[in-house]
Amino acid sequence: KIIKFFDEKQVQSILDDIKTARWEPGLISLGYRDRKIALKTKSNFQADYDSTKFYGMVDRCREFEYFAEPNTSSGVMITRTPTGGFYKPHTDWEGLGHFSTTIFLRDPKTYSGGELCILPNPYEDEIKFKLEPGWGVTYETGTPHRVATVTHGERLAAVFWTESIVTNLDDLDRYRYYSEMVDWCEEHYEQPVFETCHEFNNDPTKYFERKRKEIYRKYIEMK
Repeated sequence: KIIKFFDEKQVQSILDDIKTARWEPGLISLGYRDRKIALKTKSNFQADYDSTKFYGMVDRCREFEYFAEPNTSSGVMITRTPTGGFYKPHTDWEGLGHFSTTIFLRDPKTYSGGELCILPNPYEDEIKFKLEPGWGVTYETGTPHRVATVTHGERLAAVFWTESIVTNLDDLDRYRYYSEMVDWCEEHYEQPVFETCHEFNNDPTKYFERKRKEIYRKYIEMK
């Protein structure tokens, strides 16, 4: 899912904050015992970011909430990939959550390469993303992906992981479908005030709304 998370002012706020960031080699988040393999797999830098401030902005993004139905999210990592940097194909640790998100922070015209390349379907080509600042991609954790080598300039991105309230992703797909149908019905039909419960029950908008709530309630009751 491609989502606009931040406006220009919010992006600039993050860029201002990371001017004094403490950068560490990206290798520290790799689990390889063999350093030679690690060096061939990943070449970038990373820094932690204030999660309270970050999610204070992300929480305003209704489209992300709609897509992921977040329960909790991880700490936030800012990644800096200079010229020559890369991250070879890998999958994120499954314990991080259901969804991985990358938000681009730098104007794509200022650097070459650095595309986020995702393989959601092994029988199709990679999907490559290099988005405007503030725009991001949310995808299922465990999907093979890589960061192409930066050939000029410097790539900056924010990365985090999210656990969904609706932990079964098939149920989440159905939840999204019912939510979309509710939105469609509300957009195309005037919503009446009903006089009887039968009228309420037979209304298509209310039908999809009930189906959506049934799924959501199942996971609330499991907590």
